[in-house]
Amino acid sequence: MSPRRKITDRQALVTFLFAFVAFVLFNTLSLAAEPEFGVLTTTQEMRQMPVTELAKLLRETGYRHVGAICSAQQWPQWLEAFRTQEIRVGNVYVKTVVTTEGCNFEYPMEDLLKDLAGSNAVIMLHIHEAQSRVENAEIAKHLRPWAEKAEAAGVQLAIYPHVGFRVAKDEEALAIARAVNHPRFGVCFNLCHFLKQHDVSELRPTLEKARSHLKLVTINGSAVGDTQNMNWDKLIQPLDQGEFDLHGFLTTLYCELGYRGPCYVQCYGLNVPAGELLQRTQAAWRRIIPACLK
Repeated sequence: MSPRRKITDRQALVTFLFAFVAFVLFNTLSLAAEPEFGVLTTTQEMRQMPVTELAKLLRETGYRHVGAICSAQQWPQWLEAFRTQEIRVGNVYVKTVVTTEGCNFEYPMEDLLKDLAGSNAVIMLHIHEAQSRVENAEIAKHLRPWAEKAEAAGVQLAIYPHVGFRVAKDEEALAIARAVNHPRFGVCFNLCHFLKQHDVSELRPTLEKARSHLKLVTINGSAVGDTQNMNWDKLIQPLDQGEFDLHGFLTTLYCELGYRGPCYVQCYGLNVPAGELLQRTQAAWRRIIPACLK
């Protein structure tokens, strides 16, 4: 074998090793990257204060993503205020009324898709019925075209299971998402609504089943025990309160099941002053974030 051939082979080997190491490092860093994290603006104070003040407060307390829980009338002003503070809107909560003819959205959906275009934000759909029963297959049929529009806009759609609404439980939301059968359409997992309707022993199996369709997770502090018979003041507490093992939950979700999507904090009904709540939430997140994300 000639010296020139040996050099060529050696160069090829070095090139391969560099590429392999780069690949391993990239994937390791990707797996360790912290997920998108923020709060849902669901306290009474957050929803009533001027949105310019809210956006500034979020920025000052270290948030870069927010769940904009507001009315369709408020939306343009809220979007502008958050963008001014360089805070990305990661999700919007949209009432969706299904009928046999189609879906009626609280927001002008075409406009909302344009506003969020290219952001990969999650439009969370809480599903209601007008009067008569609409079966899951029909709901899926009506939502499929919107999933295609969401894909074109660079946005995601996800059903938000909510106690007392047409789609209340995770398993029904997942059934509809599977029927829609589109990569841009999935489900949210909401810890408080899960605990209100399920035994905690069902938690991991529910997450495992939903994993491939899971677009967003909401968490909060919570009591433990007979959660199905508890009121919301026990099931929705600040992130640094309650006996529920949030660190263990996040470890299961991110480290064991490999979820890498957004995580937002549910604040509905909390009476803690907004500035204090936002600071405490950031501090609590730093304490409960699992090792695989550090």
